Parts: sequence; structure tokens; C-alpha cells
Amino acid sequence: MSWTVVIDEETLAIKDWYINQTIYTAGIHKSAPEGLDPQCIMAVSDPETGAITLQEDPAKVAKKTADQWTSVRAQQRQKLYESDWTCSVTDYEVPNKPDWVQYRQALRNVTTQSDPFAIVWPMAPEDL
Repeated sequence: MSWTVVIDEETLAIKDWYINQTIYTAGIHKSAPEGLDPQCIMAVSDPETGAITLQEDPAKVAKKTADQWTSVRAQQRQKLYESDWTCSVTDYEVPNKPDWVQYRQALRNVTTQSDPFAIVWPMAPEDL
């Protein structure tokens, strides 16, 4: 997939990006290098030649990653909430109680995974 990025000529700020379409936005239109997320790039001007290149912006990557971890933790909390009944009910015999305990521990361990964009979620005992 090829992205085209629209760059403000004066500030080099990324104004917009698009895929396979014609955009009539003023600015410099440059194809983004393959594999770079258009939300995480910045335009840089070479001081000697004035050539503008696109490269990964570490600050934007860090923010996107932090936002994704926030989303993962919200999903984790929701899944733990939905399975609270398996450990909080005292007058009911929970079927497969050890499996639920293991599942909930696996949910707690989700944030030890290294890539928030490729989380492997454990399966609830009811789904097995």
C-alpha cells in the first residue's frame, strides 16, 4: 500500500495523507517510504541540498504506542470485570474454577507482552 503525504512547504508539517486518490491540497506531495505509518512520520529538510525526506518521528511512534497500551489495558480491565463472577461468588460452585483462575492470571499477564499491536489474548474457559 502506497501512501502519499502532503507537507506544508514552510513548516514541513504533515498536513494530510492519502492512498491512491487525487487530493487537491496545496503543499508538497511525497510518497511515504514503504513500511512507515503515515501517522508516525515527519518531513526533514537536508540543510545542504534542501531536499525533503520523510522519516519516522520517534515522538509520534512513542505516543501511538502509549495510546495502544492504554487501549490494551482498558480491554484487559473489561475482560477481568466480565469474569469477576468466577472469583467473587461464594454461594455458587463455579464450573472449571481452576481454568478461570488460570485465565484471569493470563489476562493480568497480557501487559508483559512486548508489542501492544499484536496482543495474544487468552481464551476464556467458556470459549474453549
